Amino acid sequence: MNDLSNAIREFFSQPFGVVGAVCIMLAVTAFNSRRLRARFARAGMAARATSRLLNGLNLVGGICLLINAVIRHEVVWEVLEVYFVAIAIKGLVQPDSDGESPPATQA
Repeated sequence: MNDLSNAIREFFSQPFGVVGAVCIMLAVTAFNSRRLRARFARAGMAARATSRLLNGLNLVGGICLLINAVIRHEVVWEVLEVYFVAIAIKGLVQPDSDGESPPATQA
């Protein structure tokens, strides 16, 4: 039981790690939430809203976990989180693929 209490104390002593973990868990939960996706679909924004929500949570979570890794000097996690943040940014800035983006014009 002492090991469990030490692990919990160690986890909560890393505020950036806690926030990052919560954001990533929320993203996974939102991704798996049929009710949330159905609510977005009823509002007519299923693909765009889901993508923005997931990438936004992943971006915030990744940044927090990157800060935590830098503070703790964990090089492997630093590299992983830089990749994670880059993918989240790409997801936020790439054009929508659900047909809501304007068509390309020809010259």
